[in-house]
Amino acid sequence: MITQLYNAVCSLVEVTDKNESHLAETHQILAFINKVAGQIKLLGLNASIEAVRAGSEGVVAEEIRKLANDSQDSTQRINNIIDLIKSSTSETLQFVKRIEETSKTFVNYLSKNIHFFEGFFFRMSKIHKEIICMSERG
Repeated sequence: MITQLYNAVCSLVEVTDKNESHLAETHQILAFINKVAGQIKLLGLNASIEAVRAGSEGVVAEEIRKLANDSQDSTQRINNIIDLIKSSTSETLQFVKRIEETSKTFVNYLSKNIHFFEGFFFRMSKIHKEIICMSERG
């Protein structure tokens, strides 16, 4: 039972580590999206300049820039949320690692002292039997 607890804690450590890795990957994807949004913003600016040169208002170019700005704002909000998740995941990992270490210490303690407990229970059983025999005689 104790070994199962220790194994479960070890598995939790592994899963938490994987979550941190996935969060890092998500940051990379969002950085790419943000970069693309920045490039779209520049394209919108260039389209506005071209529209002015052509004598039009550049409504489409303005919409492109707004979309790029909205995309960058959204990626920033997502990054902020991911940072919060990463922070709480790191905190969870620290707690889990402490539990893992405590479980490991406890398992080692029990392993080293199992013979003491077996001997103790054997002696208690023997004493119990002697008490029953004495009470039956007496």
